[in-house]
Amino acid sequence: STPRHASDRSLLMPCLATLCFAVLPIVAWAASPPVVPTQARTGPALAAPRTAAPRIERAWARATPAGVSVGAAYFTVRNPGPTDDQIVALRSSVSERAEIHETRMSGGIMQMRQITEATVPAGGSLALMPGGTHVMLIGLRSPLAPGATVPLVLSFRHAGEISTSVVVQALGRDAPGQ
Repeated sequence: STPRHASDRSLLMPCLATLCFAVLPIVAWAASPPVVPTQARTGPALAAPRTAAPRIERAWARATPAGVSVGAAYFTVRNPGPTDDQIVALRSSVSERAEIHETRMSGGIMQMRQITEATVPAGGSLALMPGGTHVMLIGLRSPLAPGATVPLVLSFRHAGEISTSVVVQALGRDAPGQ
């Protein structure tokens, strides 16, 4: 008869081999870099590799009285990416058009005009605020009511489209928390 320890050894080797072949793929999978799905994008940014997407923060608008056909939206855009990016277009379902405007002092007179793009610097931010660069919602389909949310889509030259929701504040109120 075979000594007990010899038969244990003959069973042990196939078990160890099977265990190694079962564990090695799991170890290799765990050591591989994670696969992160990318956000759906459109436009020229499809060909560019996705780095860190711009973030829209503290988006708000003031309520509008009945009969007023324009409103404004404000927010901060943060660009954690390594290159500047530009907001080149906007749209919202609550208005016929959405445009980027800037307010400037010229000859002692405050003037507002449409601009074709607004640059968000690499590693920096762009504040859209009252009295400066902001979004004009032109041809409102209905008044902006306090507490409502307004959908807004920003088109970036490199990052593609990013959607956000704008919270409507009561007339006379500034940014949320102020």
